[in-house]
Amino acid sequence: MSLGARRTGRRTLAGHEAERRDGVGVARRWWIMAAMALPSFLLSIDFYGISVALPSIGNQFDAGTTALQWAVNGFNLALIAPLIAFGRLGDVVGRRRTLLVGVVLFGLGSALCGLADGMGMLIFGRCVQGVAVALFSTSPLSIVANAFPQAQQGLAFALWAAIGACGSAVGPLVGGALTDLLSWRWFFFVNLPVAALTIVVVLAIVPESRDETVAGRLDLAGFALVTAGLAGLVFGLQFGDDWGWTAPAVLASLAAGAGLLVAFVAVEAGRTAPLVDLRLFGRRDYVAVLAVALTGNFGFSTIVFFTTIYLQSLLSLTPLRAGVVLMAFSACFVVTLPLAGGLVGRLGARSLLATGMTLMTLAFLLFLGVGPSGGLGWVILALAVAGIGQGFAFNTVTTAGMKAVPGAEAGMAAGVLNASRQLGSTLGIAVTGAVFQGIESRGLLAALPPQLSAEQQTLVRSLFSGAESTKQILHELSAPLAAEIGAVVNGVFDAALHGAMLLGAAVSALGLLAAALARPSR
Repeated sequence: MSLGARRTGRRTLAGHEAERRDGVGVARRWWIMAAMALPSFLLSIDFYGISVALPSIGNQFDAGTTALQWAVNGFNLALIAPLIAFGRLGDVVGRRRTLLVGVVLFGLGSALCGLADGMGMLIFGRCVQGVAVALFSTSPLSIVANAFPQAQQGLAFALWAAIGACGSAVGPLVGGALTDLLSWRWFFFVNLPVAALTIVVVLAIVPESRDETVAGRLDLAGFALVTAGLAGLVFGLQFGDDWGWTAPAVLASLAAGAGLLVAFVAVEAGRTAPLVDLRLFGRRDYVAVLAVALTGNFGFSTIVFFTTIYLQSLLSLTPLRAGVVLMAFSACFVVTLPLAGGLVGRLGARSLLATGMTLMTLAFLLFLGVGPSGGLGWVILALAVAGIGQGFAFNTVTTAGMKAVPGAEAGMAAGVLNASRQLGSTLGIAVTGAVFQGIESRGLLAALPPQLSAEQQTLVRSLFSGAESTKQILHELSAPLAAEIGAVVNGVFDAALHGAMLLGAAVSALGLLAAALARPSR
């Protein structure tokens, strides 16, 4: 055998050995990536679709803004609290197994939401969905990271995110069309066949993987501490809007959450097989990625939530038309994702993270051009800019975050990364919601006509939710008084929206500063 043949044979043998070591053939990797995009597609449809269905849900159940926020916040609380722990759970018991359990549970939660007879059952179903997403949302990142060598991970994550994000493009249309033509309930029922398809495809294509170094051990003390700590923190943030930030229950929840997280760090520091390796936070690039993930999703959730209320409650658009408008964001987001995946190797993570957060900041400033009864063009422009910015930031965060850690710890790193994203989403709704409600309350208190009863004033404060009981007030009053109240509400909404958007711009600017922490390497 010639020297060249021997070398070729060694290279071929080494290639086969690498495939055996990974457990995945070259062609099969791309099928695995596509299969892992299905759970993300399912989640995207649900997340984007619920935003356009919420006003109709509030109308049917006569629910105010606070109850509607809990349809989102309850989901986020159930998702965030166990997210870090479930990420490591996949490393220990098997990533495919964890994903499949999560998808089954998501189908169950969707059925509960679709059959709900009131806001209580709906919120419970959303909580079940949140726990399910915590189970399946980290596994795709881990599985893709372990299926691909680092040189291909940028492209793989870009295509994975792009396929999954197609749900963000069709989600508003699906949610709007089903709500308009059938019922908001069918928006939840449509998750069931998608979940079934996901289960079949994953069983057929995706191999099981885990972190073999942990030998089946799971840090139960760390599991309990981090889950309870995040639950206390998120619970306090969400109830701060309703009960007041100085309320004893809110302060106690925040203090307990912070204390439990401090205890978690102390316990993990002494573990030989920790739930979260604290050395992750000594990696400069990974810390920068976490900060951008948090601030990027802070802005993203703020924009989607308040834009939906503005379009349907102030401009009186139907759910379907509101979904079409929201496509300005989702379409730009989907198109930008693969572009970012191709550029990250050329320009480096820091450049793309900074570009994404700059555009997010600009999008919030563009929302300042929105008026109480007009400004649809400003909304579409701002949504498009935000979609491009989030596309750059989201994909780069995923690629840079997963490249910053060894493959065996992919579930751990993905859990922390997704927890940062979801915490950012919760903070976005909770904090900007508090700013919005504070401006709204002061504005209405100062401007509402004094002849309104206390009950009428309370209902007017919920006018933005679109509930029939709140709309009915205007029909019961004289025409001049109804017009005066309508003008006051529109003006107060305008001021409150601008306050929330300014806060979003400030947080996005902080994300831009965090992007500077990343090294400029490519």
